[in-house]
Amino acid sequence: MSIENMALPDAQGGEHFDHSAVLGLVADVGGTHVRFGIAVGNEHAIRVHCVRRYAVRAHESIAHAAHHYRSDTPGIPSSLERAPVPVAGRGRRGRV
Repeated sequence: MSIENMALPDAQGGEHFDHSAVLGLVADVGGTHVRFGIAVGNEHAIRVHCVRRYAVRAHESIAHAAHHYRSDTPGIPSSLERAPVPVAGRGRRGRV
């Protein structure tokens, strides 16, 4: 399986991808920025579309940042049920 960041912008600034092959929302949370994208693919390849980066300090929580991403990104499915989210940093009492 390969994973790539593949963005194909359309005339309206959105991206073309097979909405029926959406696997879910993906995120990468660092100390300074959080990045969100949409994982699209199958057992052979996964591509990440609609990648956007936001300052961590601008959002009160990951959920708040994810809602901002969804409202800021045209063309993503209205219902995403999965979201693997790696987070950099230390945990304290089960919280990151």
